[in-house]
Amino acid sequence: MGYAHRVYVYSSAITVKFLSKTKILLFGLSKQDVMQSAYSLARVKPINIFTGRGVRFARQVIYRKTGKVGAYR
Repeated sequence: MGYAHRVYVYSSAITVKFLSKTKILLFGLSKQDVMQSAYSLARVKPINIFTGRGVRFARQVIYRKTGKVGAYR
């Protein structure tokens, strides 16, 4: 997740499947448990409004902010 140390999120009712290096899939019997675990993962690395990096959900639209405009245009 881009940190020097590992960050763990524990849940006994959720199974995690790694689809690729940057994509994971969460399985569970209860939608509430799955969503609670997903939101706790998203809180670990929030989305940067300037670069668009961070943990996000599939099909989530990210609106990026424009940076500073240079003086030499």
